[in-house]
Amino acid sequence: MAQPLLAFSIDDVGALADTISKATLAAAAVVAVVVILVGLSRAIRDRLRQQLVISDTAPLPAAIAGSEGEALTLSPWLRQRVQAALADEAAAARGIVDDVFQRDVRLQRLPTEIAITDDTEAITSAAKDTMATVANGLRAVAPGQADGILGALSSALPNPRGCLVQTAPLLRGESGNQRLGLAIELHELDGSPIAATTLWEPPGIDPAGQSWQERLVTLIEPAAHWVALRLVARRLRATPARSLRVPWLSRRKTLATRLELQRMLAAALTLDAMKEYADHSLAFGAEALDDLSQVGTALRAYHRPASIRGAVQERLGFAYRVENVEAKARRAFLDASESWGEAEQRLVTNPGDNAGSATATELADERERQRVRRLKCALLSGDPAATAVAAEELRDQPPKAASDSSTLYAIACLYSCAAERVESAAYLPLAWANLGRALLATTEELVWDQARADPELAFLTDRQRFVDDLNHTWAVRRRKKAPPLLSAETEAIVMAAVTRLAQLTRTPAPRPTENDAV
Repeated sequence: MAQPLLAFSIDDVGALADTISKATLAAAAVVAVVVILVGLSRAIRDRLRQQLVISDTAPLPAAIAGSEGEALTLSPWLRQRVQAALADEAAAARGIVDDVFQRDVRLQRLPTEIAITDDTEAITSAAKDTMATVANGLRAVAPGQADGILGALSSALPNPRGCLVQTAPLLRGESGNQRLGLAIELHELDGSPIAATTLWEPPGIDPAGQSWQERLVTLIEPAAHWVALRLVARRLRATPARSLRVPWLSRRKTLATRLELQRMLAAALTLDAMKEYADHSLAFGAEALDDLSQVGTALRAYHRPASIRGAVQERLGFAYRVENVEAKARRAFLDASESWGEAEQRLVTNPGDNAGSATATELADERERQRVRRLKCALLSGDPAATAVAAEELRDQPPKAASDSSTLYAIACLYSCAAERVESAAYLPLAWANLGRALLATTEELVWDQARADPELAFLTDRQRFVDDLNHTWAVRRRKKAPPLLSAETEAIVMAAVTRLAQLTRTPAPRPTENDAV
């Protein structure tokens, strides 16, 4: 009888099954280890990558009938507007750094080298779970110890980088006359707070015919820029200037300088936002002052923090005046005058390297602008003592002749305030003359728009006609690429514009003369 070629006993079959099982488990363990390693590498990479998480906006208060879910539907719109605002604020920040801060670095007023990085944050509604893949692998290999191992790995990995934005609508006021607000909180992804504010609808707004969602939309744009400017300011990088670099300079001091520069940049961007969103000047201004209060010893000799603070306080003064809170307006203008004086003094003690004649002239104009704005804010305050001191200095030390458009514009604003609060006959002609010179000397179209609406020039009635008249001359010369006007030509054009204005309004207009001109 023939024997079978292959004969397996029960023991052989069991051994084979055991071998296959062990091989399968070993392969599964290898796969799990590979998954863990891949997950760890991805987790480290994702945690080192900047994230911007904008959580869904909280629903409107339940007291509003039919409002549930309205705010939630605006969350994608908020993310879209933040994305657009990031591009706008990045361009503005680069202009400030390149045109202002870098100039101060070259003049050795600022002992650092500054740059703005081109970081781009992917905006999401929730933070990425960087440990999900690792957790799956660990549970496959060691299900009993997975949680403990995950905790140890999480503590060993770098903290997530990025920011979390949370928003919630609020209501205040009595029923039927409620104002809608939007609370905004900005945190690090690890939970550390960065900043918070609340933007409210302007007082006196008539919401008739508007849904709560439509009213909330009006707060989205300023909220997006508030978030964006703070994120962009964090992109600023600073290192010790090569000429001042020393081996023993501590990293702590370098970090302190960078953080203070970031706060100063955030305040400068906030100042621009105060002009763009005047209805929210008080909220933006409070944040800017908070940032500047944290600029300390690292920049103690630098004049920019004081000058930015003066400009912010000045804008707050006008905002309080619009809301008829005269006591706070007076205090804000007095604080602004003090800040401008501090900036003026710092330019004296830390002028930088101004060896060239052109640079020395720019420095003189810069100092004069600080002094002019100090005097102007003292007059704007309406404080009798401050006004008397400023009026005496203005009479004894009138602003020096300048050719710079910014300085001339500041002088025009000073004389406009002096004409309103000190003596019209003496200072109104000088206000018209310097405003005309400033406009004809500028190279920026925005200055013309500013002159038409600037509250500091409110005493110059019918200035819209005056500005439009000069703008025609300026536009023609610019189109023809004509050379800069000579002083005598500027005087003649301005005097002619004032004369035409007097004829149109049929009222005696102050006529600036060369003897009056500064």
